Amino acid sequence: MKVPSNLLSHPLYLKHQEFLKFALVGGFNTLLDILLFGLFANALGLPTVASNIISTTICTCVSFLLNSKFVWKSTRATRETAPKFFIITLFTAWVVQSVVLSLVGNFFPKIWILQNDSIFNYFAKICASATGMIINFFGYRLIFREKKNP
Repeated sequence: MKVPSNLLSHPLYLKHQEFLKFALVGGFNTLLDILLFGLFANALGLPTVASNIISTTICTCVSFLLNSKFVWKSTRATRETAPKFFIITLFTAWVVQSVVLSLVGNFFPKIWILQNDSIFNYFAKICASATGMIINFFGYRLIFREKKNP
C-alpha cells in the first residue's frame, strides 16, 4: 500500500477526522486536566473530588474553544452552543467523573503498584476521564455538527 504524500487528504483520515481531532484535543485537555488535578490533589492536598471540580472547570473552558473551532468547525452562534456544551461537559466532569472517582477509590483494590495514594489518585482520574470522554464525544457531536439539508 502506497502512503499518500498528504495524509490529511487520505480517505481514511477524511472519514474519521472528527474523531481523530476530538481525540487529539481530548488527549491534550485530559493531560492538562490530570496535571492540574495532581497539582490540587497531590501538591496542595485538596480532597480528590474538590480537585477534580477545580481542574475540570478550567479545562472545560479550554475544551469549548478547541472543540467548537478546531474539531467541529462550528459556525453556530456561541450563545446557542455554549450552554449545551457546558451542561454536558460539567455533568460528565462533576457528576460522572466524581462518581467514577468515588467508585474506583472505594471499590477498586489497591494493587501493589498503586499503593501510593498519589499514583492511585492519577489512576482513578484516568478512569474517570476516559468515561467522561466517551460521553462527551457523542454529546458534542449533537451540539456542534452542522445540520444537513435533506
